[in-house]
Formats: sequence, C-alpha cells, structure tokens
Amino acid sequence: MANSLSTNPFQSFWWAGYECTDQLNCFGNRVDLLSTTGHLQLIEADYAQLKPFSIRTVREGIRWSQVEKRAYQYDWSPIEQMLRAGKHQGIQQVWDLCHFGYPDDLTPLHPMFARRFAALCRAFVRFYRDRYPDDTLIVTPSTKSVLSLG
Repeated sequence: MANSLSTNPFQSFWWAGYECTDQLNCFGNRVDLLSTTGHLQLIEADYAQLKPFSIRTVREGIRWSQVEKRAYQYDWSPIEQMLRAGKHQGIQQVWDLCHFGYPDDLTPLHPMFARRFAALCRAFVRFYRDRYPDDTLIVTPSTKSVLSLG
C-alpha cells in the first residue's frame, strides 16, 4: 500500500498560474490583477488554452479583499464561477488564499489580522467542502506555502 504522502497530488507536472494580486499600492489604490487581466471573464478560454500543453493544474486566488468586504461576511460568487469552470474543463485548482492582498480595514500588523485570516481559511474550506466533499483540496495559505487537505 502506497503512503499517501509519497503520492503526487497534482494532475500535471507543469502548472499554470493566474495573477490574483489584489493589494493596495503605495497610493492606497487597489490593484486587482485578476480584473485587469480579464481572467474571470476569460476563464473558460484561458483553461482551454492549456490543453495542448497537457497542463491540468493551475494556481488561482480567492482575492481576500473581494471576498470579505465586511468582517467575517463572505461573498464566494466569483469563486463559485471559477470552480465551475475548473470542473467543466477538468482543471485542478490550487487555491491561493492570500496573494499580497487583504481587506481595506486590515494590515498585516493589525491585531485582528491573524484571527480574520484564520476565519477566512475556515470559511473557504467549508464553502469548498459543501460543494465537493470528496475532492482533494489544495490551498496555499500565503504565497510561500502549500497545504493539502485531502
């Protein structure tokens, strides 16, 4: 019997990644690269372009600033659209939960930052598991780490 830790959880060796930064720039303006690139509107076409290269795994981001406009209240509708596109095209999505962006009322030094981020992570797992209880969920809690939640 193979050890689950030695099994590759990814559907393809090569990955695609779609820029999901939603940070505030030095002038305090939100830079939302998912919107700028049009990936949310072009997701079906973007995923279709991966097929000739046998790329079946992508990194996507939830854009914390867009999902949580008010503390502890989440709007997962853009993520729902992304999940449907991934399922439709047979694309495995690795979810980046904080890619250089956070809600307007937070900074990384805010005393509630860690608590709010933990709540976001739990809420995302619940949201995902409600839809796909048996799928392997792989998240990157930040841009520097990867975690698989079997």
